[in-house]
Amino acid sequence: MHYELGMRPILEQRQLLLPRMLQAIEILQMPTPALWAKVDHALIENEVLETLPEEPGERRLAPREGDGYPLETLEAPGPDLQTYLCGQLALADAPAALVDLAVFLVGRLDPNGHLDEEAARTALGEVSGEAFDEALALLRSLDPPGIGRSGPIESMIAQIPEDDPDRETLVVLLREHLPDLAKNRKPKVSAALGLELSELPRLIDRMKELSPCPGREFTRLLERPIRPDLVVRRSEGAWVIQLAEESVPRLAIREDYRRMAGDRKVPKEVRRHLRTRLGEARDLIQALEQRRETLVRIAEAVFARQRAFLEKGVQGLRPLGMQEIADAVGVHLSTVSRAIAEKYVETDHGVHPLRMFFDGGKGVGSGQGGEGRTRTAIKERLAGMIEEEDRRAPLSDEEIAEEFRKEGVDLARRTVAKYRKELGIPSSWRRKVHESPGKG
Repeated sequence: MHYELGMRPILEQRQLLLPRMLQAIEILQMPTPALWAKVDHALIENEVLETLPEEPGERRLAPREGDGYPLETLEAPGPDLQTYLCGQLALADAPAALVDLAVFLVGRLDPNGHLDEEAARTALGEVSGEAFDEALALLRSLDPPGIGRSGPIESMIAQIPEDDPDRETLVVLLREHLPDLAKNRKPKVSAALGLELSELPRLIDRMKELSPCPGREFTRLLERPIRPDLVVRRSEGAWVIQLAEESVPRLAIREDYRRMAGDRKVPKEVRRHLRTRLGEARDLIQALEQRRETLVRIAEAVFARQRAFLEKGVQGLRPLGMQEIADAVGVHLSTVSRAIAEKYVETDHGVHPLRMFFDGGKGVGSGQGGEGRTRTAIKERLAGMIEEEDRRAPLSDEEIAEEFRKEGVDLARRTVAKYRKELGIPSSWRRKVHESPGKG
């Protein structure tokens, strides 16, 4: 056998996520409150940044409730979960890069405050495991206790102090015996734990003090005004899409620091520091501008296809897939997915999440020559039928399906039942109202 030692060039394609690319992806995906928290942190950390005054122009109209009062006049409860956590991170004594990673993880939390760790690692791509673990530890050190864990059990365990004499028993109780407790098999559980039956109620009471979903108290979207990221309004007979006020912060670089960075009279180490800060500032400003542009371009593509919604409301929604918008805008599918995540748009028909305008691209109940309707439109129409029914003879699921067929939508009875259950509407026999004897 002959071995040869040498060097030869190998051409291969590899995707590397540079820090500025990672920041741009993170900023695009962030909901507005988390974005503002990140910008606040940047303004504290980077002295060359400053905020710009609002651009002059027509103020947007506030969305209206049924009583005619603007949503902005309603009293809002405390901050949402992401704003609350990012506010703590803005004050954290940690490197900026670590805080940025933690802010990204905040954006991946579900409404209960739980984190799919594997999915988050995959989303971050090139970030090292050590950096990820440090960011995760920082997130889990925040209030409320138990945040950033994989699920209810782990969130509850994280709230038990390490020096608690009951900790070991409570951990076993939570991880191994909840199904038996749910079936009231207390003798079996106490025997498995090696405890007297009389000791179990105290441990159960301790367990009830732990929160399985530490983020749930912050999830009050139905009770608080939602500030939209985009506004669609009619102007001179055309529909115009604009960013809502304060949806994306406006930043600039301070001119005095820019001059200092190029002034040879300034000490070399100061100039080096300022040049680093200027680079960071430019990357952030560019990422914010890219977010603005991407949001508007995607919204324009969406409402070019959802014009009937602007005219008629939810019943005008057409089936639309993200790939169709990605192709129209000339971006990757994942860019569209990130851009619309937790973003809201204000229209004449209310404030809606951008995700509502996507329904997989395939219509429900499509028949010959038709593209059907979106699930959202079907559900609203179904709810309307039931709202208008005679409660003494409510519509069965089959009768509702027949009404849809009359409207050109081929819907199976089981599909009607599925959507009715998703809307929380009981079956016809439960909706029936019986008249009192002797009445009339």
